[in-house]
Amino acid sequence: MGPMYPPPARRATPIVLAGILALAVVAWITRDLWEPPVGSPTVARQEADPTSGLTQAGDSAVQRGTTIPSRPSESRVAADAGQSPAEPVLHVRLRGLHPKAPWTTTLRLRLDGYDETARQRHVHDDEATPDADGRCSFPLPTWYQAVTQTRLEARDPNYVRLLRHVEGIIDPAHELLLDVQVVAIIEGRVVDKDGRPVPGAGIGAFAIRDGEPTDPVLAGDTAKDDGRYRLGAPPDVPLLLVALPFKETRPGRYKTPQDLRAMRSDLLPVTKRVSGAIGVVGTEDFVLPDATPITGVVRWQNGRPVENATVIVLSRPDPLLRISDSYAVHVLPSGAVLPLAQADTDQQGQFRLPGVEGAAVDVSVRSLPGDAVLLEDFPTRRCTPPRPVELTVTLPITLRVRNAGAAAPHAELDFERTTARAGDDGELAVVTTRPVRVRATREGLQSPWITLLPESAGTAIDLELRAALTEVAIEFEGEFRVRNTTIAWRSDDGREGREHLVRDDNSGPFRLFLPPGRYHLSAGPGGGERNGIFLLPVERDVEVGQAPRQLTLPALFGGRFTVHATDSSGLYIGGTCRVVDASGKDVTDRFTVQAEGGDIGAPGELLPGSPNDFTAILPAGEYLLTFDFRDHGAREHRLVIRPREVAEVRVRL
Repeated sequence: MGPMYPPPARRATPIVLAGILALAVVAWITRDLWEPPVGSPTVARQEADPTSGLTQAGDSAVQRGTTIPSRPSESRVAADAGQSPAEPVLHVRLRGLHPKAPWTTTLRLRLDGYDETARQRHVHDDEATPDADGRCSFPLPTWYQAVTQTRLEARDPNYVRLLRHVEGIIDPAHELLLDVQVVAIIEGRVVDKDGRPVPGAGIGAFAIRDGEPTDPVLAGDTAKDDGRYRLGAPPDVPLLLVALPFKETRPGRYKTPQDLRAMRSDLLPVTKRVSGAIGVVGTEDFVLPDATPITGVVRWQNGRPVENATVIVLSRPDPLLRISDSYAVHVLPSGAVLPLAQADTDQQGQFRLPGVEGAAVDVSVRSLPGDAVLLEDFPTRRCTPPRPVELTVTLPITLRVRNAGAAAPHAELDFERTTARAGDDGELAVVTTRPVRVRATREGLQSPWITLLPESAGTAIDLELRAALTEVAIEFEGEFRVRNTTIAWRSDDGREGREHLVRDDNSGPFRLFLPPGRYHLSAGPGGGERNGIFLLPVERDVEVGQAPRQLTLPALFGGRFTVHATDSSGLYIGGTCRVVDASGKDVTDRFTVQAEGGDIGAPGELLPGSPNDFTAILPAGEYLLTFDFRDHGAREHRLVIRPREVAEVRVRL
């Protein structure tokens, strides 16, 4: 498995902040590398995979792409099919090769094209080996001008994995520069105290700054059956290596995030401080000590065990080293490493988690079986292993939404602070130990508000749809069809609401149901496909009466941008970015790290450790970006935002 850094995607939650993804790297490698995620907003992108943002000092680039059409049929075209000496050639050069680390592998090209007339998809695959200067060439097929996606990929053991994805064709009239980042190789073996290999162990590397390890992960690998691993990390950077013993849910295979639902409860993680060098293979072996398991049981308040509940271990001390949405580690003053893990309960409601003897932690129920919804803080108890702990969960209240006595499937339930949706049978189980108000809504009908009381636990309550609402039909006019939008509304009497509306190409207008009254509506982006992601907000004042109402809005689209700012070692650095439009107006907004549910900084703050996505949608036009990278100095960059595109700004310091 090839090395990876800068960091992969991670998720930050209030419980465990996101991180190691030695393990998510595997998911990247085992997926279909040539198919972009459905609904991905990225138009021109060097994936948030190791090569992102690695350009020459002060260099930056912005690229644009094209719309991806539907592809009803496909025909595969061989790499050498349809070629003639007169046809164009794509010239590629790798930039950033190191004399102590020669490039040793091929570069793969994949082109996807679409013939609008024949409604047929074409695919072109090719390989080339760069020479000592990093140069190679790819003859292009006869249909290259119809290319909708261009992808280049390589895994060289001496470099960060190279993955470049662009919507549309790269102009063959210009040499394509692909920045590569050399790595230091670290390998070794993970065993228990008896010398037995620990297959499936995850190994992650974290940068040490000011003497302390910091998020996110820079490189990672998964131990094979013999316990051996190999990763590529930033050279000449102080690192903390962490080895974590995950369960082998699929023996003999690399792990994906879906496989890593549990950490072994019999072993503890360990850490090592190291530093790698280019051209030198470092060896670091790990011996994992025995854990003192955290054991316990989860029961309903009537004493019945809760099967398939998810229990997590929390820790109050900071800082934590983030692993994923389910795992983190904390290095205790004794030097022991406390894993913050999760596990599911068995048929008897019992669970088992790794712990350190005498180290007190909070154990909490994170989720319940089925679709039961917790409407309050999760049941939590303090635990000091080896003493077991028992968690008691209030019996659920079953809400049944009815329309004239019949089930109302997929009705929306409003709990004032949150919303949920009933199932196919119109039912939803909720757990609460305090009074909470709820009402149900489905299309033009709504139930009265009722208050759920704790003493109703274990019972079923019907919500009868009665009051009629007025339909507001909303249509967008413009060149591109809007399939996702979020409508926020505020009435003159202070009532507020928000609803995400979705439709397909065969649906009519969006349908919003409101009680009669006067409203201020805001229609904005709703996620999903590109037209929903880049929709610019539009506002209207609307009078809603008893009769259905039609509303037509313009479909205006903007764009976003991503900042890849790295130092000479390829590490993503933090700083600030001020955004000013062509009129001189400051339109600076927040940035979020390119991660699963990523962290969000203060307005204009670029967070270290990852690419930073600008959160606001900007109208098309020119913008001036003013960067301050603290110790690395200031930079200015002129940016052009185009509708329905994500521009990439790459700065290497």
